[in-house]
Amino acid sequence: SPPSREGAWRPEVCSLGRADAAAGFAVGPLADAERGAAELVLARAFRDSPLNVAVIGSDPERRLRANLHGARALLPVAQASGLVLVAREGAATRGLLVATPPFGWPLPAPTLRAHLRRVLGQGLRVARRWGQVFEALARVHLREPHWYLATLGVDPPAQGRGIGSALLAHWLADVD
Repeated sequence: SPPSREGAWRPEVCSLGRADAAAGFAVGPLADAERGAAELVLARAFRDSPLNVAVIGSDPERRLRANLHGARALLPVAQASGLVLVAREGAATRGLLVATPPFGWPLPAPTLRAHLRRVLGQGLRVARRWGQVFEALARVHLREPHWYLATLGVDPPAQGRGIGSALLAHWLADVD
């Protein structure tokens, strides 16, 4: 369980700080009610990443579906055992940051049901290849206590507007 940080993960209104972005957005913890929107943001944000193409394959729709299954397994565990920050623009979810506290990596496994849904939804080959990726990461992961930035994704239409930087700055202000 992460260290108690009562009051430290407060929502904070941020300004995009760019001339072409008049509206601001809010950064704060992910609420259970907005998890579905957050899953879609992560699925879209990583759909075309080179790692996703290498692991999942060339079909963008298949990558989107596989990413959605991965996000559905990740977010409940990350909310329970780590930190999930979301950037909201009005009612819309625009970006997401997932981090683990010292000694919190790797996150616990999802429930058996969530794990089976992910494996069946992604396909056995894709699930095996992701397993290989995570094994390689585990071999080089730092052993001393540290906060770990697991995921930082911004919805593609909102990229380039400072949302990822704001999520990162908000997180670092609390953990540095």
